[in-house]
Amino acid sequence: MGPVEIHHAPGPQEIAATLSVAESERLLSDWFEADVVLTSSGRAATLLYLTAVGLNRYRDTIAVPRMISACVLDAVIRRGFPVDAGTGAQANLTILYHQYGIPQAWRPTGAVLEDIAHAFFAGPETGARAWSGQAAVFSLPKFFATSTMSGGLVVHDPVMASRLRDMRDMTPASANRDLAREGEIFRQTYLSGGLALETVYLARLIDPRLRDDETGGLPRALTGIRDVGGQRRATLDRLLAALPPGALPPGWRELVSTGLPFVLPVFGPEGVLTAADRDLAALGVGAGVYRIDIARRMDRPDLRPALLVPCHQGMPPALVEAVAHSLASHLG
Repeated sequence: MGPVEIHHAPGPQEIAATLSVAESERLLSDWFEADVVLTSSGRAATLLYLTAVGLNRYRDTIAVPRMISACVLDAVIRRGFPVDAGTGAQANLTILYHQYGIPQAWRPTGAVLEDIAHAFFAGPETGARAWSGQAAVFSLPKFFATSTMSGGLVVHDPVMASRLRDMRDMTPASANRDLAREGEIFRQTYLSGGLALETVYLARLIDPRLRDDETGGLPRALTGIRDVGGQRRATLDRLLAALPPGALPPGWRELVSTGLPFVLPVFGPEGVLTAADRDLAALGVGAGVYRIDIARRMDRPDLRPALLVPCHQGMPPALVEAVAHSLASHLG
């Protein structure tokens, strides 16, 4: 197979944009079957929405899951005080986080912003689903080899969508922004991280605008998105076939095969998962053992160790076979 380095998401590519932001929004609106507002990143989309609904960091609370990315908190702390949803505390808004693309079983009351950054697909053919709130935030680099860290909002009220676009476009331009340099840093460090990349993320958090020359790497038509969905489905089905019944909680095989999550979570004894992780690393696959909520309830989480296995379209077929064989040998 030659040297291969496969991480959870496909690596970014330097691809010239062929659609404008407005054209990309129309494409993604067709995919999600609701209005889409594109932004410079997923965390910028979160902050934009929290600002639009009028939350105040000194007055309002925002319920978040016990385990969540720091990038979400970067946005939350600017508009509200984060509280653990698992404590049952009352909040002005809940960020309903579909962890690594596995849908939540819980449906909170009150204002909800869905975090579907890890759940772009509701299936190979569509992103539409039974939405839990008035808006959902997504992140494109989780699923596509985008040239920049673009993201956006799925919004169900056209008036709110228009207001969000106006707010985005009226953000004062920063005199020291260098978009070319930001794109270069993203392409070079997206998979490895680092201070330079984090600086770019923070700059984009404050400036939510996405430019027409930053849509490279996003499919140009619905057929392109569905092609990616079909490739992910084939990879997931092959890996699922290699797993013994106890490697996933009841009902999760259908959730994974249908929803095409960001990664395939594989459960088992932590020592076995760690050994499998080392084996995958030897193949050039960056997996990792994390804690996943098998209850799928932010309000009453049940966190268990799981190996997060890449399952995206950038994996060569021979590597998928090698990963399947490794999982079967460790967990079978």
